[in-house]
Amino acid sequence: MKQIVKLSAVLICGVMLFFSTSCGLITGKIADAAKDKIQDQIEENLTEEVTENDTEDTTTAGDENVTDAATDEAGGDSTAITTSDGKGMDYPTDKMGNLPNIFPKITWVASDSSACSIAFEGLSKEDAEGYVDTLTSLGYTDGLSGEDSSGITFVKTDSAGNNVWFSYDPSNGTGALIYTPAAS
Repeated sequence: MKQIVKLSAVLICGVMLFFSTSCGLITGKIADAAKDKIQDQIEENLTEEVTENDTEDTTTAGDENVTDAATDEAGGDSTAITTSDGKGMDYPTDKMGNLPNIFPKITWVASDSSACSIAFEGLSKEDAEGYVDTLTSLGYTDGLSGEDSSGITFVKTDSAGNNVWFSYDPSNGTGALIYTPAAS
């Protein structure tokens, strides 16, 4: 049930992102505000962690300083969200199962322990249609898909239980891809 709730939340976020890309100016302002708030929270958390865990040990060896700092590894169910201003982002290969990267520019990535989502732009209609063919050849056959003048939607599962959701808008070459691995 928890996986379904997370998948639903990721799908809702993906749909909201997909429809918000058509309002580029508003989306840019919202994304900038969100990035500023996230950056402030990260800086605040890092400052608190350094204050609480002041475990840095600096040793002098000859003329050079050697620093060993304690690292904080996130455990449990954390979510990472990354956005991009004007430049493409790296495809999260380690979180996207067997899904290939064909996207000219990735503008948003969100992931947690059970799913990963990307938003992209600059994809041609021919490449989007070819991607659907690739997903089908990879075994994503159980579910629904459709294509009309307003776009392409592909929501399917493979025999192992991995889920993929691909959406594409040909009017501006944008879309989203969500991958959810099978529950272990």
